[in-house]
Amino acid sequence: MRPKCYYAHPVRGVWGLDAPKNYIRNNLINATQNVAWLRKLFPDIEWYCPAEHEDLLEILVEDGCLALDDLMNAEKVYIRRYCSGVLAHEWETSSGVQGEWQTGIDMHMPTMLFSSPQILGNSSLIKQLEIFVDEVKNWEGNKE
Repeated sequence: MRPKCYYAHPVRGVWGLDAPKNYIRNNLINATQNVAWLRKLFPDIEWYCPAEHEDLLEILVEDGCLALDDLMNAEKVYIRRYCSGVLAHEWETSSGVQGEWQTGIDMHMPTMLFSSPQILGNSSLIKQLEIFVDEVKNWEGNKE
């Protein structure tokens, strides 16, 4: 079984609940492009990307069926239950990314926080990512 790594990324960023839909959409596109690149580079990790599940959650938040704080807490529970690492890509200020990253730290799992560039495909971070991925694969708390 491959270890699962949570790819934390901005959704609403500095706007919070006031984020325009096109702004959210751009962040979701960036995240899905980045995680596709990560999957190609590191296929031995199961990458979880919130952007790939965001459509339904956005409807629930917009309609008042789910509070944003509850959603953010659920993501932290997901990390604690199912993940072996948190890769936090904060290309802009994001309380969600910070909270998800902190959850990984609190769980003593491998974490990596970086802020740029926005799109990973041309990144010089490959060596750092390789080290991080090795830590995820070898973490003693790996979920079964």
